[in-house]
Amino acid sequence: MRVVYLLSSSGNPLYGGQYELNARYQTYGQHSFIYDLVRAASRRGILVDLLIDGRDAFPLTVPLASSCDVHDLETPPSLADADFALVDEIPEYLLSVLPDHVPAFCIVHNAAADYPDAMMQRCTTFLCMTETAFRYQSRTIPIEKLVLIRQGVDLERFMPKPCSLGPSRDPRVLVYSRMDQEKETTKLSVIEQLVKTNAQVTVLGAGEAFWRISDNFGDQVTLINHIPCHSIHRFLTDFDVIVSSGRGAMEALASGIPTLCAGFQYAGLITPENIQTLLETNLTGYGFGIPVSAIADDVERAMLVSPTVSRRLAEEHLAVDRYLDQLLDMFGSLGSKAARGAEEHRDP
Repeated sequence: MRVVYLLSSSGNPLYGGQYELNARYQTYGQHSFIYDLVRAASRRGILVDLLIDGRDAFPLTVPLASSCDVHDLETPPSLADADFALVDEIPEYLLSVLPDHVPAFCIVHNAAADYPDAMMQRCTTFLCMTETAFRYQSRTIPIEKLVLIRQGVDLERFMPKPCSLGPSRDPRVLVYSRMDQEKETTKLSVIEQLVKTNAQVTVLGAGEAFWRISDNFGDQVTLINHIPCHSIHRFLTDFDVIVSSGRGAMEALASGIPTLCAGFQYAGLITPENIQTLLETNLTGYGFGIPVSAIADDVERAMLVSPTVSRRLAEEHLAVDRYLDQLLDMFGSLGSKAARGAEEHRDP
């Protein structure tokens, strides 16, 4: 099987041009999604052609080279034998690189994204990661073109680290997130509360609030601007509790670390009882609105959670291989429908 993945890296469009670093872009959720999905496909023997508008600005060109063929859209390979294409944040004129017979599936990273008519006409299916995205996109896209497939992380890459029992100590807490306008208020409140506790606090993330955090809390926390997504699995297991959202929360749970959900709002400890509801808004905490003042107690609760429990949440809900299975099943279903249609229209 051969899959084409179309992506625009010029201007980092999903993040509004933010997070540039020495002519490339820092890696956050979108890049982590691509990295884990391409590697999972490669392990199954699926050939992936990654076609990028702005190849030199894409931060994973070299890290992914062993798992796929990376091309610049200005010099695309022949795509005539591609089985299907995944379309991710590209300007509509770049759709012309795809042969007409290749079905195109649009990956909906932003639930509120508005797609041009050309994209809606060319793409066979729009892959929504959450119920929220599905509901929002159904306002403008025919519902028969929408499919809900939850994203996931690479459970072979993110693994719990064996820990030895030792004397009790202050909890090591990581606050892990982009520090942009959407999440800034919650993250600042989280940090303000955590520094009042006995926790050893590390804050990881770039954005508009970075220097404000440095000014206000720099002498009370360890503040880190960025760790690339293909390195992050080596870092997370150094912590007892992680405060994050979206893919950061997924990566933490896969690493066997109890996780507090804090994104658009604070939602507290992720548990078997609330994870399904949290996933409806991509683990952003939206709609929960638990007071951040509860975080000290939540850290204490989290310290009692077994790594096995956290890991099991990831295995049951957050595996990239499950996403890939559903994607391939959808493609198979599409092929079956096309074959039936051809049979029905065949002359007797």
